Amino acid sequence: VPFVKNIPGKESAQTPTEFKISNVLQLRKLTLRDGSVNYDAGSGQPIMKLDGITTDMDIKPITVGSETGWYELAFNAGRAPGVEAHLKGQVNLDTSIAHIADATMRVTLDEKTMQGLPPQLQSTLKSAEARGKLAAQFSGMVPANTWRSSELQGTITLTDFNFAAGRFKFPIDTGTVPISLRGGVANLSPIQVNLLAGQFASAITANLSDANIPVQGNWQATNLDLEKLMRAQQDVNAPPGFQGQLNSSGSFGLNAGAAAASADPYAILATATGSGNLTVANGRLFVVPGLMDAMNLATGKAVPLVNEATKHSLDATFDITGQGIQVTQSHIVASALDARATGLIDWHLNMNMSATANPIAAVTQPLGAIGRMIGNVTKEMIQYQITGTVGDPKVTV
Repeated sequence: VPFVKNIPGKESAQTPTEFKISNVLQLRKLTLRDGSVNYDAGSGQPIMKLDGITTDMDIKPITVGSETGWYELAFNAGRAPGVEAHLKGQVNLDTSIAHIADATMRVTLDEKTMQGLPPQLQSTLKSAEARGKLAAQFSGMVPANTWRSSELQGTITLTDFNFAAGRFKFPIDTGTVPISLRGGVANLSPIQVNLLAGQFASAITANLSDANIPVQGNWQATNLDLEKLMRAQQDVNAPPGFQGQLNSSGSFGLNAGAAAASADPYAILATATGSGNLTVANGRLFVVPGLMDAMNLATGKAVPLVNEATKHSLDATFDITGQGIQVTQSHIVASALDARATGLIDWHLNMNMSATANPIAAVTQPLGAIGRMIGNVTKEMIQYQITGTVGDPKVTV
């Protein structure tokens, strides 16, 4: 068999006939039934088990106009249910151009499916409580040597999908992400996700032909139920989780290719721009960084966690900058505090914010004359500094 090397940009007509991949490759059919793979990495890691694998591939030489090297391809593989892949189309082995009539993948992420994944990925997905169904369908033209000039369209869908991180979980009832690539520009629009008993919508555009890969996008979240966001409470001493109806909208931009030279992901965030707003009504917001410390300082005592716990509210506006999230205005009313804050939460989650607050009437009134004195003296005169990190805030007067 002669040695074959594909040289990007070299016309197939310049390649001697005996070296063309279309003449060297004589594969016409591949069939696999009930295949099985077991892998044990040792060290107590989960064993990778993948069984029930089937593969059918039919390849037929065809002629497209006057061009040679074209083959019709039909490919089916996977393990049902679990992971299934189907592909129909045409490929030119000499020019590395593919015309995809239909490419479909379906994945059901459950305990059995995860056994067929690499051990480290198994552990990650299990700790994230990842479950659900994912499907993807694409069609179009792909020149492998100049993939940015591809013309593709497709859709990714999520059904009954769930994953978790830290104290939070993200149960997605349904999600749809339409994707198109044309003229070097990728469009993801309109993204529509039903989660947390509400809706999330977005649109994103990325110019892949530009070395900086500029990305522009917007979002709108409507009536998200924050209580459904909270994972099961593990620490009985931790503040109770979020409650309330969240609404938010905004736009953003960044250069996704900015990290290419420095290999630093924060280099991408350093190019970020945008702005947004956020409101929470009928809420419980004890886990907002620094809120409990501020309430305790305002009242001079520990505030009961259940005191008017579902009557908190928050509204805020912010700018997205290369340094982080710049809060330009925020107003939070909690069970013991009426506060307004501005400042920066940087991309490393460090906080540098200033707040003005005073105890609200529900706290000062029961204290009688002392309460009236506190209200009259403080009014909006208590100045707070919120520093530290989001996970470990420090509040000082």
